[in-house]
Amino acid sequence: MDELLLARIEKLEKNVEKLQDNNSVNSERLTRIEGKVDELSRNVERLTKQIDDLLSQPKQRWDIVSAASITAIVSAAVAFFVGKII
Repeated sequence: MDELLLARIEKLEKNVEKLQDNNSVNSERLTRIEGKVDELSRNVERLTKQIDDLLSQPKQRWDIVSAASITAIVSAAVAFFVGKII
Protein backbone atom coordinates (compact mmCIF):
# COMPACT_ATOMS: atom_id res chain seq x y z
CA MET A 1 0.00 0.00 0.00
CA ASP A 2 2.80 2.38 0.88
CA GLU A 3 4.47 1.72 -2.46
CA LEU A 4 1.28 2.60 -4.30
CA LEU A 5 0.95 5.83 -2.34
CA LEU A 6 4.60 6.72 -2.93
CA ALA A 7 4.27 6.05 -6.66
CA ARG A 8 1.11 8.16 -6.80
CA ILE A 9 2.77 10.98 -4.85
CA GLU A 10 5.77 10.92 -7.18
CA LYS A 11 3.49 11.02 -10.20
CA LEU A 12 1.55 13.95 -8.72
CA GLU A 13 4.80 15.78 -7.94
CA LYS A 14 5.94 15.35 -11.55
CA ASN A 15 2.59 16.67 -12.75
CA VAL A 16 2.94 19.70 -10.46
CA GLU A 17 6.45 20.35 -11.83
CA LYS A 18 5.13 20.15 -15.40
CA LEU A 19 2.35 22.58 -14.53
CA GLN A 20 4.87 24.99 -12.99
CA ASP A 21 7.05 24.78 -16.11
CA ASN A 22 4.03 25.37 -18.33
CA ASN A 23 3.02 28.31 -16.16
CA SER A 24 6.46 29.87 -16.58
CA VAL A 25 6.33 29.42 -20.36
CA ASN A 26 2.82 30.83 -20.52
CA SER A 27 3.86 33.80 -18.41
CA GLU A 28 6.71 34.58 -20.81
CA ARG A 29 4.38 34.25 -23.79
CA LEU A 30 1.84 36.54 -22.14
CA THR A 31 4.53 39.16 -21.54
CA ARG A 32 5.54 39.04 -25.22
CA ILE A 33 1.90 39.25 -26.32
CA GLU A 34 1.31 42.26 -24.06
CA GLY A 35 4.32 43.99 -25.62
CA LYS A 36 3.02 43.31 -29.11
CA VAL A 37 -0.46 44.57 -28.17
CA ASP A 38 1.06 47.78 -26.79
CA GLU A 39 3.05 48.26 -30.00
CA LEU A 40 -0.05 47.65 -32.12
CA SER A 41 -2.00 50.13 -30.02
CA ARG A 42 0.66 52.81 -30.59
CA ASN A 43 0.66 52.07 -34.32
CA VAL A 44 -3.13 52.36 -34.49
CA GLU A 45 -3.02 55.70 -32.67
CA ARG A 46 -0.32 56.97 -35.05
CA LEU A 47 -2.24 55.81 -38.11
CA THR A 48 -5.46 57.34 -36.81
CA LYS A 49 -3.71 60.69 -36.41
CA GLN A 50 -2.28 60.44 -39.92
CA ILE A 51 -5.71 59.64 -41.35
CA ASP A 52 -7.25 62.58 -39.48
CA ASP A 53 -4.53 64.85 -40.86
CA LEU A 54 -5.14 63.61 -44.39
CA LEU A 55 -8.89 64.04 -44.07
CA SER A 56 -8.52 67.61 -42.82
CA GLN A 57 -6.36 68.68 -45.78
CA PRO A 58 -9.19 68.89 -48.35
CA LYS A 59 -11.23 70.87 -45.84
CA GLN A 60 -8.37 73.31 -45.39
CA ARG A 61 -8.04 73.67 -49.17
CA TRP A 62 -11.76 74.29 -49.51
CA ASP A 63 -11.59 76.95 -46.80
CA ILE A 64 -8.77 78.69 -48.69
CA VAL A 65 -10.70 78.56 -51.98
CA SER A 66 -13.83 79.90 -50.27
CA ALA A 67 -11.94 82.74 -48.61
CA ALA A 68 -10.24 83.67 -51.88
CA SER A 69 -13.56 83.64 -53.75
CA ILE A 70 -15.29 85.81 -51.15
CA THR A 71 -12.35 88.22 -51.13
CA ALA A 72 -12.46 88.46 -54.93
CA ILE A 73 -16.21 89.13 -54.96
CA VAL A 74 -16.00 91.76 -52.23
CA SER A 75 -13.00 93.38 -53.93
CA ALA A 76 -14.87 93.48 -57.27
CA ALA A 77 -17.92 95.01 -55.59
CA VAL A 78 -15.83 97.65 -53.83
CA ALA A 79 -13.99 98.44 -57.05
CA PHE A 80 -17.29 98.74 -58.89
CA PHE A 81 -18.75 101.15 -56.34
CA VAL A 82 -15.55 103.16 -56.11
CA GLY A 83 -15.51 103.34 -59.92
CA LYS A 84 -19.10 104.63 -59.93
CA ILE A 85 -18.31 107.26 -57.29
CA ILE A 86 -15.26 108.59 -59.07
